Parts: sequence; C-alpha cells; structure tokens
Amino acid sequence: MSDDHSPVGYRRPPRHTQFRKGTSGNPSGRPKGSKNLRTLLDAELASKVRIRDGERVRLISKAEALVKGLVSRGLKGDPHANRLLLGSSVVAPADPVGEAAPHLSVDDEAILEGYLRSRQEKKS
Repeated sequence: MSDDHSPVGYRRPPRHTQFRKGTSGNPSGRPKGSKNLRTLLDAELASKVRIRDGERVRLISKAEALVKGLVSRGLKGDPHANRLLLGSSVVAPADPVGEAAPHLSVDDEAILEGYLRSRQEKKS
C-alpha cells in the first residue's frame, strides 16, 4: 500500500491536508527563543549590583539588594515596608491547621497590649 492511499479516519487525516515537514501549524505564533515575563524577571533579579557595606564594596544579586533595602526601611519604621515583610509567606508562614499559636512572654504581651490600645485610641 502506498502513502497516497493510506487509510483515512479518526486521527488519520488525508496526506494532502497534513502539515508539511518543517512548516509550523501556527506560523504567526510566538517566535522561537522569545522569553516570558517570569524568565526575564528571574534573569534581572539574578544579575549582580555593587553596594557599599560600611567601608567595602560588595557584589550581590539585585534580589538580595531589594530584600536588604526593604528590611532597612522596615527598621527605620516605614509601615509599608513592615507590612510587606510581615505579610509575606517567607517571614510569617501561615500556621498549620491544628497547631496552637506560640505562647508570648509577659513582656511581649504587655508590648502587644500597649500597641493594640494605641491603635484603638487612634481610631476613636
């Protein structure tokens, strides 16, 4: 049986309607080698940048520099930076179901109560 007379049916299209070898079924599709946003972002965050650490200059990734800057702003009291840091799953992972929250010391409870009281006073 020759190629021209092969059976036609389910998942066996006629030879003359099949894609030619080396020809794409979607010629106006995504070009080969083009990168998506995630790949571009990963590459950019992995690239190195020079920062001054005291007296010396260090070469660190841009991702590490972003984290250092965010922590630095948080320590200076920036509420937006603190919200980003404390709300991230890396710093404060969600408690697994069924596990109790850790117990606070007396000093920590007093600090927390004072903070909550000051928040309530600001709302009033």
